[in-house]
Amino acid sequence: MVAFFLRQHTASFFWSLMLCCLLITHPAYADDVGATQLALDYPIGSMTSTKIADQALQRAADVNAAIDARFTQEQQACYSRFFASACVADAKERKRVASNQVKRVKNEAEEFKRRERVVEHDKAEQQRITSEKTAADNAPPLRNRMAEHDAKLKQIEAQQIADGPKRESNVAAYEKKVHDAELRMKEALKKKAVAKP
Repeated sequence: MVAFFLRQHTASFFWSLMLCCLLITHPAYADDVGATQLALDYPIGSMTSTKIADQALQRAADVNAAIDARFTQEQQACYSRFFASACVADAKERKRVASNQVKRVKNEAEEFKRRERVVEHDKAEQQRITSEKTAADNAPPLRNRMAEHDAKLKQIEAQQIADGPKRESNVAAYEKKVHDAELRMKEALKKKAVAKP
């Protein structure tokens, strides 16, 4: 009689036992590792400062580490079961759901930080442009600089005219020196020619 009962109800008994095992070992995965709480703490649009974004990124990294550790633990537990591939597939699905919650928070925080860097870069660029304009405004205009240059040229020319007689005397003295040097050279050559018989 017992053998007949076991033959008739073996399949249903087996599946009932498997269902009980799954219910006992199946945790509320996303809540257990903190992914849901992270998503609730940082809803869409909650990134308002770089400090909050940094905190969100740190918590996201911690929760990701917990998700990976939980997945590894569940994967090891699945390999001891009869239907390991179905168990591993369920663990992967739970990891994917939890990771998606964390990824949303992480992406929003990174996007906020990128926008802040762009804003800071734009401010620095605007300050640089403003300082260049101020320096250009403080510099004398082109007409003034050209007038100053022309005045310097006229001053140099006037100085040369004033130094004209002195320059002429210097030129005359130089030419006399050159002429005297040529005469001495000719006399030296004549003496040399007379000395040679």
